[in-house]
Order: sequence, then structure tokens, then C-alpha cells
Amino acid sequence: MTVAGKQAAFHALAEYYESGVANSKLSYGQEIARLQHAKELTQAAMTRGGREVDFSKQLAKIESVSVNREYLLYVGGSSKSPIYHII
Repeated sequence: MTVAGKQAAFHALAEYYESGVANSKLSYGQEIARLQHAKELTQAAMTRGGREVDFSKQLAKIESVSVNREYLLYVGGSSKSPIYHII
């Protein structure tokens, strides 16, 4: 794995965990933005890392969390049931 691949991978990991911090602070927009950035960085790590690098499992996990959060935010949030009760 190249240095650029490692850098992107660790940055993606940091963004993923910071999205959890944003979730705990009820900052759902920031959480989704961090998950999307983590997805982009994971794809970059796979591109830059070389043949021996496979982050497909991590990418699938990030995508599933991101899609679930976006769905709950845009569909589940209403004035009668705040989003923090749904998630």
C-alpha cells in the first residue's frame, strides 16, 4: 500500500468515527457530510493503494450507514416526531 493510500484510508476512518460524534451531538447534517466524505476517501484509498488493497467491506458499511441516516432524516423527520427519536 502506498503512503497516499494509507493517508486516505486513515482520513476516511477518522471521518467515519467523527460522524458518530456528530450523531451523538444531534448534528445530523454534519454526520451525513462526514459519512459522504469518508466514502469518497475510502474510494480514493482503494484507487491509490494498489492491487493488494481492498476496502470494499468498509465502503459497504459506510454506504449503508449513510443511506440509512439520509433516509431517516429526509423521510422520518416531522414536527410531531423529532428525528432524534427515530434514530
